[in-house]
Amino acid sequence: MAELPKQLSDGYLLAAILQTDSVLTEVQRQLKQLYPNLQLTVEQIRELIRTSALRHEVLTGAGLEGATAQLAEVRDLAAAAAANSEGTKGNRQVRITGTYKAVPPKDEEDHDLWQDKMMSTGGG
Repeated sequence: MAELPKQLSDGYLLAAILQTDSVLTEVQRQLKQLYPNLQLTVEQIRELIRTSALRHEVLTGAGLEGATAQLAEVRDLAAAAAANSEGTKGNRQVRITGTYKAVPPKDEEDHDLWQDKMMSTGGG
């Protein structure tokens, strides 16, 4: 196994990641699947993780604050990059599909074409 960076081995960065809203929302979703009648808020889950799952050492000190600041910086950079890419291609994806000739009205002279287009099953 490769040597872990100090930020991972000391536990502060993992503690910060485990307390982010996106992780807590996923934990909330998983808990709802296991216990449908249990209604826990994200804050209650955060407190449960702090008291039951994380060591006290990683919750105190400047290490957690530094890791939280590092996560916020990365999140801000990702949001800025996403905003730049949306500005260049718009905020909607468009799929181009083929177009077909319109079916002529039934009262035109070419009834065979109308019959073919309106009643065809498309199979072969």
